[in-house]
Amino acid sequence: IKGAAEMLANSKRSPEELRRMVTSPGGTTEAALEYFIRNKLDGTIETGFFEAVRRSEQLRKKEE
Repeated sequence: IKGAAEMLANSKRSPEELRRMVTSPGGTTEAALEYFIRNKLDGTIETGFFEAVRRSEQLRKKEE
């Protein structure tokens, strides 16, 4: 995950473009991503990250 985040931060390419560059057609990553999309896990994971950020901001404000 760290490597992917660094790649995204240091690239001018979109996340989708970078993902296509490293996902082999018919490979294991593609199978996992298709499963996530079919089961709407991509949105659930994204929402989870946003909730973590939101909570982090709440906790930071309490400390101020």
